[in-house]
Amino acid sequence: MMILDGGDHQGLEVTDKGPGAIVLINRKHKLHFRSKKFPTIDPGLDLVRGVIKAKCACGNPFFMVHRRCTATIGALGGGYHYPKPQTGRPVTQMSQKPVKDGYFDNVADTIRMAGQLFYLPASRDPDFMKVLSQDVPGKAPLDTMPSEDEWGWVDKAVIPNA
Repeated sequence: MMILDGGDHQGLEVTDKGPGAIVLINRKHKLHFRSKKFPTIDPGLDLVRGVIKAKCACGNPFFMVHRRCTATIGALGGGYHYPKPQTGRPVTQMSQKPVKDGYFDNVADTIRMAGQLFYLPASRDPDFMKVLSQDVPGKAPLDTMPSEDEWGWVDKAVIPNA
């Protein structure tokens, strides 16, 4: 079985701390992973910034986060941030990279990598946006934002007995 991994390529590496998580999973379950290593995070950051600001033809945002996704809200609300400029120190390319805090950076990295690995290739398909914009029979038209009650299915899927 081949698995397309949208996660961090480092999980496939063996370091001085031992094998990465994906290596361990592969050893136990005999799975084969394919991943892509990105030389720099800049294109992914630019992609996510653009998608967050973008709206589809119907006026809805491309990127919506459920109110219970508190880690994602926290990451996008300032948990994933750039370092404060230090007085007297020049701004360098490294000082313009987000701070790795061990929590919010993992959430934000996941969004960035999913965008680069899955959204970007799909968005290059000329029919992709057309299919996304089609009304689904029995559902509200896409030109209206979902009400709080319409998000209930997410609560049931994420939190059993919600």
